[in-house]
Amino acid sequence: MMSKNADTFLHSNPGLYQIFKSDPNLNMAKRVHELLIWGQASGTILDVGCGLGNEAGYLTDQGYKVIGIDKSLAMISWAKEHHINTVFCAADQTSFQFDCFFAAIYSVGSSFLYNISNEEAICTLQNFRKHLKKDGMLYLDIRNGMFFFTPEGQRWLAEELVRSVVYRGRSVQLRTQFSLEWNHQLLLRDYCWLIDGEFHQCEHLKHRLFFPKEIELLLSISGFKMLKVFGIPAPSSSGFLSENNQLFEGPLTNPRMQVIAVAA
Repeated sequence: MMSKNADTFLHSNPGLYQIFKSDPNLNMAKRVHELLIWGQASGTILDVGCGLGNEAGYLTDQGYKVIGIDKSLAMISWAKEHHINTVFCAADQTSFQFDCFFAAIYSVGSSFLYNISNEEAICTLQNFRKHLKKDGMLYLDIRNGMFFFTPEGQRWLAEELVRSVVYRGRSVQLRTQFSLEWNHQLLLRDYCWLIDGEFHQCEHLKHRLFFPKEIELLLSISGFKMLKVFGIPAPSSSGFLSENNQLFEGPLTNPRMQVIAVAA
C-alpha cells in the first residue's frame, strides 16, 4: 500500500500527502498568483519544491508558463498526471539547470529549509539568482525561527501533535513531536506513523530555522535585495491583496515567515 522509505513517507505517497496537506480552495496558489501580480512578474515562472503541482497547475490555468521541480519522483509523477498542461521535472534546488531566465521563482511549504548549512543555503540562493532575470522576484514561504520563542511556539515543543485521516479505507495516524537543536538552529521533527492502530514506521527529519536579519544577509551575499519579510497575512489566507489591509505586516511571531526579494 505505501512506501517504506523512512525519510520521505508522505512524499512517496502523494495521495496521502494530498489529504494531510489539504488546500481545497487553493489558497496558497492564489497567494502566489497575487504576489506575481503585485511584483509585475511577466515571463516563465519556476516552482521549487512543487510537490503535488497544485500551485504550478493553477498558475498555468491563469496563463503563466510554469516549470515545477521536486526531488521526489512520486510527486513529479503525480503532478504530471494531474496537471497535464504544466511542465514538471525531477531536480534538486541546489543544482537544477535550465537554459532560460525566469521572471520569478517561488518556493512554498518550507522546501528551502532542507538547506541545513549556511553553505547549502547560499548555494541554493545563488542558483536561484543565476536563473532569474535582473529584478526578477523571489518568494520564499518558510517556518519562522522566531515563532519558537513565543508561548505558542513553546507549546508546540512541549506537546505531541496527533492527527488521523482515512486513506484508501484505512486509518492513518501521524504523531509528531518537535524539538530544537539549538547549536545548529535545527527543528527536529520526530514523526510516528500508525496504520489501523498499529505501528508502521518512524521518521526523524530536520528543518533549518532562519531568522529575518540572517535571511537578509544570505540574500545579499547571493545577489538579492530583500524587499519584504512578514508573517501577516498567513500564507494560506485568501484574497489577501484585495481584502486585507494588513499587507506585509509584523511582528514576526507567526509560525510562517515569508520573504520577497528581487535579483539585484
